Amino acid sequence: MPHDDFSKPLADEVLTDMANNFFGDRVGLEENIRYLYSMADLVRKKEAMIYERAAFLNYLMLTPQAARSIYRASGVDEEIFGVRGDITENVLPTPVPTALTRKGEYIKFVLWGYEALQHECWNYIHGTREGLPEKERPTVDDADYLLLKSMNQLINEEIDRINNRCLPSQVLQTAKTFDPTTRAKEYVTGGGAYYGDECTLNENLAFKHIEFSSLNVREFPEMPSLEKVRDGIIKEVKANYAQNKTRVHDMLGYVRRLSRLAAEKSRQA
Repeated sequence: MPHDDFSKPLADEVLTDMANNFFGDRVGLEENIRYLYSMADLVRKKEAMIYERAAFLNYLMLTPQAARSIYRASGVDEEIFGVRGDITENVLPTPVPTALTRKGEYIKFVLWGYEALQHECWNYIHGTREGLPEKERPTVDDADYLLLKSMNQLINEEIDRINNRCLPSQVLQTAKTFDPTTRAKEYVTGGGAYYGDECTLNENLAFKHIEFSSLNVREFPEMPSLEKVRDGIIKEVKANYAQNKTRVHDMLGYVRRLSRLAAEKSRQA
């Protein structure tokens, strides 16, 4: 049926439907891209928590050399977690580990610090969710590294689909065929512009793939469970204790005080 036979209401309906599909897809994709970046922000917050945990474990071992021995005993790249920082309330153990001897107490503190770091890495990589968050605004618990990678891949696939499904030039060309005024002018002037599929308009309006590296999130290793590396860690802790008894005693006294103050503060809140 020639386009001249289309009534104006029908032509308007067709054009409106085309516009809704075209712009609706693009708006939906833009919302998903914003959501991806918000999830990346949350993953970076988890990264900061990993460094806090690592800094505490390193503090317990007193020296960088002793701290590296823990990571070597665990089969983890010792350079990844070689950070220093202030002790925060987030990393203090509750309840405070206790033992019959100072050496036993020290071992328990370090084992607790390792397990806390191992758990933080697991949570960073895998998260605790069972599916995509249903809340309007995601929280830190909703975000993790593998989920972010999956979202990034799906969005790039959606970008390809939208870029190829309905080109801007095709939408304009179709809209022009439904506009009798435009066609009349082209008849008088001898034709109109053709928006070819390779035109600059399509290139300028096309969505670009999002490189995962642009999200600025770090890949961390999956640390082995405490059960698998306990003996190796204890060996290194005992050796460090034997070389630095006085320093270990002073350090443990300070950490115990901080832990108890944090526990009292939490109870009063």
